[in-house]
Amino acid sequence: MTSDILTRGQERTWTVGGMDCAGCAAKIRGALERKPGVADVSVSVVGESLSLKLDESATAADDVESTVRGLGYSIEPARNAEVGRDEASDGAGRDGSGRDRRWIDTGQGRLVVGTGALLATAWIVDVSTTSTVGYWGFVAACLIGLVPIASRAIAALREIAQGDVTFRENIRDTVAEYITERRDQGFM
Repeated sequence: MTSDILTRGQERTWTVGGMDCAGCAAKIRGALERKPGVADVSVSVVGESLSLKLDESATAADDVESTVRGLGYSIEPARNAEVGRDEASDGAGRDGSGRDRRWIDTGQGRLVVGTGALLATAWIVDVSTTSTVGYWGFVAACLIGLVPIASRAIAALREIAQGDVTFRENIRDTVAEYITERRDQGFM
């Protein structure tokens, strides 16, 4: 059956947001590999991409998208559906259109820059005035920066408590993917 999918299936690529670790990628990959008509699933956390071979007579692309959304991640088709796997998931900032995607365009990039801007503003206010506004701006920036981290930590603890994955496996897989993708990009 898998060989039929590989010959008849069409390569499809999506941009997936909200993944923070290899556990997220494994969860998506596992859910999609169980679907009929799906093969050769590749999920990249760093590249924020999903590519697979899809036989739409067995599973529709909308079903793939609803499955990923049901797991708590955002998903949208890559801008150029004809993009091959290497372009879409190389982790080098490609967004599926063949153009380089800027880091700031990712959810994590915007969060880091926004939190940094809030911290810088709080520091400027604190240095230039004698009010406690700067202190509360710093507290707000810290809380905003911690919310996504805390929510992912709570989700990881739930997975560990349910026996889905161990903390050690999650960290190991995340670090391994990061190193592999950086090596593929020529940084290592």
